[in-house]
Amino acid sequence: MYAPNPEEYIHQFHRDNDRSLWAWFQDFTKRIDSNLNALHHLPRVLAHQDLSQRNMLLTQNGELVLIDWQFMSISGLGEDLGKMFGVNMSLGVIPIHRYEEFKESLFHSYIKGLKASGWQGDESLARYGYCLSTALRSVWEVPQYFSLNAQLQSDLLNANLQERVNRLEQIIIIHQKMTLEAETLKLWIT
Repeated sequence: MYAPNPEEYIHQFHRDNDRSLWAWFQDFTKRIDSNLNALHHLPRVLAHQDLSQRNMLLTQNGELVLIDWQFMSISGLGEDLGKMFGVNMSLGVIPIHRYEEFKESLFHSYIKGLKASGWQGDESLARYGYCLSTALRSVWEVPQYFSLNAQLQSDLLNANLQERVNRLEQIIIIHQKMTLEAETLKLWIT
């Protein structure tokens, strides 16, 4: 609802990469309802739904405290992790060159935490929820990418804007990879 309308900007772009991204995005958004429904059918877990550095505190004795629970829900397995990963990429908390590393490290830590609490479920379900939830953030990131890229066309020397466009492009690449992984996992878990 809050994302810019990419249709206003798409005609300005002629690079094959941008046209390919736009085609992927259109296809992905056609399946948004079925993807959201798939998250709803995953095993349910307590989810914070707003995990970022701003809502995580580390006490002096090393305990993690989560604050700001206003969006708490019972959500699909892996969904909260995907949102956390996506938000922290978007906020620039995770450096671009470490996206892949964080993607895997966060998931392995998530599974470790689930197992420590007694969970003995299928890890592929958690991976599916994680990948799909992260990829679903593209409904915000892709319109932002095209909007900022359009601004950049008229302000080519704006280094801050160029950095934001570059970061979004790398985030979208992660979304595309995680979409493919989710589609592959869906074949195995359904």
